[in-house]
Amino acid sequence: MVELYDRAQLLDEVWSEPVQAVAPRYGLSDVGLKKLCSRLQIITPPRGYWAKVKAGKRVPPRPKLREYTGHPSYLNRPAGKSSVQDPVAEVVDSRLQRVLTFEQQPENQIVVPDHIKVWHPVVAAAREALVRPIIDQRGMPQTSGNGLNISVSAALQGRALKVADSLLKALAKRGDTVQQGKHRFEVKMFGIGLRLRLYEPSLRSVYVPSAAQLAEKAKSGWSYWPKWQFTPSSRLQVMADDGYGGKSRTRIVTRWSNNSTSSLV
Repeated sequence: MVELYDRAQLLDEVWSEPVQAVAPRYGLSDVGLKKLCSRLQIITPPRGYWAKVKAGKRVPPRPKLREYTGHPSYLNRPAGKSSVQDPVAEVVDSRLQRVLTFEQQPENQIVVPDHIKVWHPVVAAAREALVRPIIDQRGMPQTSGNGLNISVSAALQGRALKVADSLLKALAKRGDTVQQGKHRFEVKMFGIGLRLRLYEPSLRSVYVPSAAQLAEKAKSGWSYWPKWQFTPSSRLQVMADDGYGGKSRTRIVTRWSNNSTSSLV
């Protein structure tokens, strides 16, 4: 008989103890347990949650268990409780595991300040490039040349530059090399050069002609406008190794608030 994961129990466990304590019960690393929770559609505590609990600070309430809408096979639990590795869990390189463990510590969190006095040279050059940007096919301003690749709306440029500045300075402190690549700037990690890109996705919709365009068509009997129109999403993505070969990428999601500082997670 196939044993199923108890989603309610798992939700209770990850909100009662850190994942590092819960993971061994499932024969997983903390990274593997988070991936399991993601597949089972179980929300895990945000980064810094347990540090706030320890400090007696206010934390988000425990969420309710959502109705499961994923693939039924994900609910199947391998035989055994702590000795069997989840077959879907990805094997983590030991070097990467050290990096992940380091970054999960609250004191190592990368903080994006509200005000920056001295910009990283690469970001300073990108600021200059955005004064006279090129316009991509979505109508979005983009840096030109071989510098840092930033393609965001004017409203998001300040945020993107601050995130880029904080990220590049943090990488330098961690001993990672930021260098000029063949086409764009890249960061070298584990001996591999990863191109960096800050990108704002767009919302695509069917193009709606203006009243003036419709009037011109009625007058001349002919007009042209594009099939699609693109609206900035106001979401910032930081991507690495965003190449042409299928867009293999690592995405860093940014959490932004109205506080004076924000975290890059």
